[in-house]
Amino acid sequence: TVVSSDGESGLHQTAYSFNNGAWSSSNQLTVTENGTYQVRVRDAVGNEATKSITVSNIDRTVPTIHSVTGNEEKFCLENEIEVVASDSGSGLHKQAYSFNNGVWTESNKFIVKENGTYVVRVRDVVGNIAEQSTKISNVDNTPPVIKSVSQLPIGNEKVRISVSANDGDGSGLSKEAYSFDNGETWQEDNFKDVDKNGDYEIVVRDNMGLTAKKSEAVSSIVKKEEPDNGDNGGDSGG
Repeated sequence: TVVSSDGESGLHQTAYSFNNGAWSSSNQLTVTENGTYQVRVRDAVGNEATKSITVSNIDRTVPTIHSVTGNEEKFCLENEIEVVASDSGSGLHKQAYSFNNGVWTESNKFIVKENGTYVVRVRDVVGNIAEQSTKISNVDNTPPVIKSVSQLPIGNEKVRISVSANDGDGSGLSKEAYSFDNGETWQEDNFKDVDKNGDYEIVVRDNMGLTAKKSEAVSSIVKKEEPDNGDNGGDSGG
């Protein structure tokens, strides 16, 4: 904006020129880039005054995202995305960060509980926005699957309970993945030999500690009766 006057002939009807451009009646010029701008003002008889002004506060450069990182463990129950960014112009906004087009926040960290591609946005004070995507693929919050439970008689007095289970694309089954007493004890073998009828609470766990459960009823065990060695009342004597 130019403020000027002429005490003699008065200012020309089109008194203003910016950067040697056309003469205009407006004393204002909108600029979008930093630089030095020449202002000319003329009066009614053509006398001119010239002045230069340097503009250096225009920021049209987006922030710099230096890194977007997450938990690099092979598997985790949840992951944390962390952004490192800076802005050499107007500076980062107080609420500079947005994750997956969510609300703007002061925190440069974001917890994710599902695998997928996440969009990170960073803005500066004047609203320039930088954007970067990151892929998270190591979150495992899905429990194992018990596919089947079978029973195999071992003689008349025992039954072998066998479990078939897997953990899909997750962290995998734990080394001691199987329990047949509702998680009180754990073992590597996927089977257990039992000698009593009843309900057995099967639990299978993965490396994240996620579990699947199934109750299995055993009713086919038949115990042999103990022989009666007592006196049946007979008398072999004479």
